Amino acid sequence: MLVISLFLKIWLPLIILNQLLIFGACFAPYCLLAALPHTLSIAAIVTYSLYPKVKENKRKHKAIKQARTISQCKEASIKKSEEIKQRERIGSLVESAKTESIKTRQRK
Repeated sequence: MLVISLFLKIWLPLIILNQLLIFGACFAPYCLLAALPHTLSIAAIVTYSLYPKVKENKRKHKAIKQARTISQCKEASIKKSEEIKQRERIGSLVESAKTESIKTRQRK
């Protein structure tokens, strides 16, 4: 799919430029048919030469996106663990306050 989209992104501007510059802005069907063989071959050669670079860039972009997702998950996990620790501290403070309250009641 990447090859097809890359090819079309190269071929469409190429055929438009070809029609404008070489065929004198002729967009009649017979002019377009005359332009197909050489524009298709030029676009195929350019696509063939650019495809490995585009594929590598897409792979790198995907790896960066995954790394960002992993780092976001780690940050969320750290934040969640800090929240849990804080809740545990609050819970232990509440428990100690309850036991202190019970002790003061028993003394009275």
